[in-house]
Amino acid sequence: MSIIKEWFNIKELKNVRNLVICAIMIALNVVLSLFEIPLFGNTIMIGFQFLALVVVGYLYGPMPAVIVGGIGDIIGAVMFPKGLFFIGFTLNAMVEGFIYGVFFHKKQISLKRIVVAFFIQLILVSFIMTPTWIYILYSKNLLLTKAIYITKIGKYPIDVLITYLFLKILNKSGVLK
Repeated sequence: MSIIKEWFNIKELKNVRNLVICAIMIALNVVLSLFEIPLFGNTIMIGFQFLALVVVGYLYGPMPAVIVGGIGDIIGAVMFPKGLFFIGFTLNAMVEGFIYGVFFHKKQISLKRIVVAFFIQLILVSFIMTPTWIYILYSKNLLLTKAIYITKIGKYPIDVLITYLFLKILNKSGVLK
């Protein structure tokens, strides 16, 4: 199977067990979005919402992770609004899921792979997409964009470490088999 066909494959979702796990991951994605740990006087907020997308990407691939990211973001925005709903941020969650699926599905977990995946996510989602959505929503707000860059750079190594430890623990316990 070519790599493109593999990336856009949703055959994993034809299995009821896998659909149930994805539904649980959607719920987990929504619940985890409610919990954040403030660091440096609320400058950096450490969240765990992305872990549900990492698990789906690891288990089932990019497209199921895209679906879980999109549905999880929409449900979270409806149930627990944190401001104005904007489809661009849903796209962010979907792209994140796609990246995690491409880098983690059927692959050996390594720190290097996680570093690269999160770096691509940082550049594409945090540095390109998010400022674009902020510009569309609020015209020009360079100060807000700079603050996003600083917090995302500060959060990057923490997210990498959390993901690495999380996947290693789940792998050793046999949960991800």
